[in-house]
Amino acid sequence: MNKKLFLKLGLLLLSLSLVSCGQENNLAVEDDFSKSGVNQSVSGTQSSEEESIKTTSPSVENAVENKQEDEDVQKNTQQEATEDEYYIIIKEAWQKQKDYIDSIDDPKEKQSVQTSQSAAIMESNRLLIEHPEDSEAIEASLKRVINGE
Repeated sequence: MNKKLFLKLGLLLLSLSLVSCGQENNLAVEDDFSKSGVNQSVSGTQSSEEESIKTTSPSVENAVENKQEDEDVQKNTQQEATEDEYYIIIKEAWQKQKDYIDSIDDPKEKQSVQTSQSAAIMESNRLLIEHPEDSEAIEASLKRVINGE
């Protein structure tokens, strides 16, 4: 979607620059034929081009605003997806350790191994080191795992 928006903005800027170049060319024609009837048609073309430029400016502003809104929605969606991915990873570490603890028969040995919560915390620390930019999502995922969600 962002590619389409950038493409549309690029085409809009390109058309505006072509309009600008066209005005320069029209001014040169105006100088050459100032005493003929071409002068009137050139000025009519210029005014219609100026009007089209004026009418496209609000659409550019709207496109920029829409782009910002789209980016915000996309960031929120990505953050939720990222948080869910980290939740699954941390939850798997928690579950793996719990299964290991449950498989131990000797009570003394059970007490000497790492807890499930500790395994989840260690996994979240590993993820924080690998992905410091996602610290909020990782911490929220860890809270969900520890709270038993």
